[in-house]
Amino acid sequence: QAAVRNNLEVQFASVAPAIAQSQVVQAEAAFDWVFSASVERSFLDDQLFTPGDNISRSEREVIATRAGLRRTLTSGGAFSVQQDLTYNRIRQNGTTPAGSQNTPINWSFQYDQPLMRGFGADVTLAQVRLARNAERNQIASLESQMLGLVTEVERTYWQLWQAYYDILILERLRERGQASSERM
Repeated sequence: QAAVRNNLEVQFASVAPAIAQSQVVQAEAAFDWVFSASVERSFLDDQLFTPGDNISRSEREVIATRAGLRRTLTSGGAFSVQQDLTYNRIRQNGTTPAGSQNTPINWSFQYDQPLMRGFGADVTLAQVRLARNAERNQIASLESQMLGLVTEVERTYWQLWQAYYDILILERLRERGQASSERM
């Protein structure tokens, strides 16, 4: 445990599966809903000069808002929902005539499906599959490094154990040799 915990190569290698997992999330994010919105405002002020020094003034204000959701589908197509809201106001010579203000709302639903290039789930999900395979590869690589480290530590441990008992045997032989030497 200490060898695995303190090995720098294993620590660096343990980051790779997390990065690969983030890449899987990134590849899957291509199929998330995307929100879009915009607002445009225009103001038009016209002045018309008519014979007899009469000035006719016309003001028009338009505020157009658009909001929508779009999603790429696993079939390769895309689905979108959009709402357009437009506020119109017209003023003639400083007054607002009846019926000159309106706010139409338009909804649109759209489905786009390519028939040739990029068609089908196999093509669309290829990046997700590649990212998942890369994640599995990184996990297998980490396991391989950890197994190699543990095997090396275990081999070294048993070599140390063998050397320790070899020393004990040599120590006993030395003591017996000294005892035999003293008896002789």
